[in-house]
Amino acid sequence: MSSAINETPGKNASEGREEQLCRLVHHLIRKNDNEKARLARELHDELGSNLTAVNLDVASVEDKLKSVDPALAVRLRRALESLRTVVGLSRRMIEDLRPSALDNMDLAEALRGHCEDLAERTGLECATDLPDDLGTLHRDSSIALFTVAQQSLGNAAAHGKPSQLTLSLKADASGTRMRITDNGSGLPDNPFDRLSGHGLLEARERISMVGGTFEIRRGENGVGTTVDVFVPSA
Repeated sequence: MSSAINETPGKNASEGREEQLCRLVHHLIRKNDNEKARLARELHDELGSNLTAVNLDVASVEDKLKSVDPALAVRLRRALESLRTVVGLSRRMIEDLRPSALDNMDLAEALRGHCEDLAERTGLECATDLPDDLGTLHRDSSIALFTVAQQSLGNAAAHGKPSQLTLSLKADASGTRMRITDNGSGLPDNPFDRLSGHGLLEARERISMVGGTFEIRRGENGVGTTVDVFVPSA
């Protein structure tokens, strides 16, 4: 005798599969976040501390060589500059893996710092309109908003060829709204259906996990891209 799981045909079966797929996507996002957090901790504890120690040792040797062997000191100086570049790269990698800024500051401060860092690295203008006091915001919501801002700003800078990025955050009794705009090349048709659109899908599902909404569209007069996100109050 065989057994089977029966599903109501039609709309109910389709909705059931969509709900199962949604749960699977959310599970994979949480699993991926946990793995990235573990990797970030390992990079910070092992790679970060070792690179910092080597940096201090090389700087000390370089300082002593200045009077003994100036030519060798110059070569060591170049090596030291390369090492410091690697240290900075490792810190950015760790920050991209896990938004540690939220451990020490609120969401508005973390977003301001991220925009300043992005502007310094890319040369793009990144304007912000952030409140002094966001009120109480659940940590999961803060992480979701910060991660979506990272993804959206990074994608725009890398692929949209903009000259300006803007990020605004508003909070009221109903929840928190975030808007990110750029004046770049704009969205392709059906961006969620493209292979390169997996980042957009992840952003949308990440906001859905905290009960929010995610919308992406072409900017005003078809110029650039606008991302609108809303996360309800806890």
